[in-house]
Amino acid sequence: MSVFNLIRGHIEKLYNCCCDIYVFENVISENGISNIFENLKYQSVSCRLSYNNTKKNINRKNFNLHYDIYFEAKLFYPPNIVIPVGSKIIIGSTAYKTISLPAYYVSHNEVLLAAYEYA
Repeated sequence: MSVFNLIRGHIEKLYNCCCDIYVFENVISENGISNIFENLKYQSVSCRLSYNNTKKNINRKNFNLHYDIYFEAKLFYPPNIVIPVGSKIIIGSTAYKTISLPAYYVSHNEVLLAAYEYA
């Protein structure tokens, strides 16, 4: 067993939920009309969702500080899964969309998420 497999095994013990991953694919019909369809690419992928709230100082006039709070969610998942930017991730009953390129590591991958807004 390699060191990387050992590390990956320990990281995957931290995964505490499962997600379904949908990608959007462009399909051209027989009459030449282009449509975008949601396609389930991966189902029940073990993962971990991490939350982070950050405050950013917006205004320093007259020592009157104004903070905006930003919500950040990060998804950790196995390295054999490929998630393109803009994909829809369902965790439990909550939908998210990927907003960054994945960070690829030997033991896991990470991607930033935002709340999915239905049209």
